[in-house]
Amino acid sequence: MKAGDILFVVEVGNLARGGKTYYSEVVKVGRKYFYLTNQRHEIKFYLDGWQQATKYCKNYSIYETEAAYLEVQAAYRLMKLLRSSFDPWNSRHFTLDQLKCAVKALGIED
Repeated sequence: MKAGDILFVVEVGNLARGGKTYYSEVVKVGRKYFYLTNQRHEIKFYLDGWQQATKYCKNYSIYETEAAYLEVQAAYRLMKLLRSSFDPWNSRHFTLDQLKCAVKALGIED
């Protein structure tokens, strides 16, 4: 991480209502934090983990590229689909053979 790097920013939490995403430049890098700018002010992030440094709920998530963000979103949608398929309140039932194939395909056999 160095000053001048470009990262993809996604507004989350209360700011997510507008659904804004944009690229932002790293303006400062310190020992523990780095800073991005969003036209109004600098936003502080931890170097390890890239989480926003705040006392409250975070307002921004950052990714290396928009493609990385879209990949995370696609994985989230697939996990949500899998989770809802195995929800005990779901009316869908699986046969033993279907469950065995799913376990084998996921590589989670014991």
